[in-house]
Amino acid sequence: MAFRWLACVVALVLGVLATPTWAEETLKVANGSGEENGYILWGSRDDSGTFTGDSCQIPDVDTGEWNEIVAFTKGRPPALDGRVKWSLNAPVPLNYPDTFSVPVKVWVLCANSTCTGVPASKKTKLAEYLVWANERLYEEHAGFTLTPAEGEWIVDETALGGTAHEVLMDCNANKCAKFENAIQSIKERNAINLYMVDMVDGDRRRGRQCRANHDSAVIGYRISAGTTLHEIGHIFSLDHTDGETYFDDVGGDKNVMSSASSVRRWFTEGQVFRVHFSVDSGFNNPWLSGVPNLPQNRLPRDCSSTTELPCPKVEKMIWVDQ
Repeated sequence: MAFRWLACVVALVLGVLATPTWAEETLKVANGSGEENGYILWGSRDDSGTFTGDSCQIPDVDTGEWNEIVAFTKGRPPALDGRVKWSLNAPVPLNYPDTFSVPVKVWVLCANSTCTGVPASKKTKLAEYLVWANERLYEEHAGFTLTPAEGEWIVDETALGGTAHEVLMDCNANKCAKFENAIQSIKERNAINLYMVDMVDGDRRRGRQCRANHDSAVIGYRISAGTTLHEIGHIFSLDHTDGETYFDDVGGDKNVMSSASSVRRWFTEGQVFRVHFSVDSGFNNPWLSGVPNLPQNRLPRDCSSTTELPCPKVEKMIWVDQ
């Protein structure tokens, strides 16, 4: 198991030394040289915003050339600047965007035409899930929170009929093509929609997110908090970590995107980068582009492409996790 521990937290392109100082919400970095190549992630390692480690260095600084840098800290979205021109002595300021919230609505769907309402115990559990998810997003430097859509987090049982009932109540991968049509009449726009159904893939503890849809997922009636956040991770372009060579490097089954886990806790900074800047993330698609206060000038890119602006590796994980 790789623990999240390095002296730095920022993605650099073309090689740069970064030596940050903190002043309010502005990070200042300056150039230099050293031993490490590639991407560096940089940010504070405690809640006060104080840098507590040695500087990280990478060689071959091209002064006067344009570089890219992205910084992470708790409670703020990543600060990305793709037009940083380094000079020998002048520090470069980098401003974190304002934090923002993402509306979420849970639709608890009926298995038949008789709706009796959601039990109080289920509503309590779902409310606890929202609290848990926001705690994890804060600790993992995700930079946003989840909030009830229009103040309504849970919609009491909604009756379905016809195709919608067939597609959603026992959802599986073969039904993804019909999924979008099935939810048109029960969807909150510019919000994440979670449809709680009887079963997903024949299991009440599973969830499924159809990749072509960037604002919705289906969750089983007995799903856990970690699996709920896992499905939201898919909405933001994140893939399963299982079977990948970096599985242990991203925390093994403690990574939120491990497909079968009861201990999900971690995101990597590489994953957080994709949440905010991948062209496949719901934040960069029309479905969620109207989220209130979504930071502008997002500089999205295709993280799977070798011709686009590059992305940190998925497994880039720096912060210490407990």
